[in-house]
Amino acid sequence: MTYTLLIPKPLFTEIEEQILSNGFSILTEGKFQNKLFFEKSIWQEFRNSWNNLKLDTYMNDNGKYRHRRYSAFQYNQISRNLLEKPGEPHYQQKNFNQLNGGINRYYEPLEYKTKANLVFVSIMDFCIKLFTELKPNRDWHLEVHQFRITTNSDFCGLPTPEGIHRDGVTYAFIMLAGKENVMGGESYIYDNQKQPIFNYILENPLDCAFLDDIKLRHSVSPITPLASDKEGYRDTLVITFTEL
Repeated sequence: MTYTLLIPKPLFTEIEEQILSNGFSILTEGKFQNKLFFEKSIWQEFRNSWNNLKLDTYMNDNGKYRHRRYSAFQYNQISRNLLEKPGEPHYQQKNFNQLNGGINRYYEPLEYKTKANLVFVSIMDFCIKLFTELKPNRDWHLEVHQFRITTNSDFCGLPTPEGIHRDGVTYAFIMLAGKENVMGGESYIYDNQKQPIFNYILENPLDCAFLDDIKLRHSVSPITPLASDKEGYRDTLVITFTEL
């Protein structure tokens, strides 16, 4: 799939200023949703795509709590085209992911209807405009991850089983798609000496974080079920940008 991005529009300058000064920007209370334009039915179609993720079979902790889909793209700064890279594996060096790094990991791609959904296209468009303004005149490798972390009375779910870490990219966007019957899932931001500098909770759909992955590290606390008699889950969309 190839996208031709939309006409540029002014960006939320506070986000850029916060990333430049602090290395991160957190948007809650509908602030990110106000930047996007879509009908409720389109959001629900996008939201439903998390019900069709596949079990992550690369978990070296033997966990069965993570389901995902993954697609990679390349953005050309001159043409402003975003080209999908079918079959591209997900790879992280071992020093960035001690649990699962060091190998090529192959996942089912995002479904076509998900990639064509206006919510997804709007989010990609927003992130590309933001990060290319922060670092102009270069091409980018993008990786898009849909995650569902599950939990029940027998096990907790680990949103970041690798612990405090960098993703090994330039920038990261992390958005809550939704959650059900869970407590926990608190997000922490650290400096590169692993000293905590900020914590927050993505509470509502479209709450999100923009991170400078070179300056910072991050982690998320485990989730457990609020009501022990049924399963809980936490769904997120993660988009990473690596400058080429």
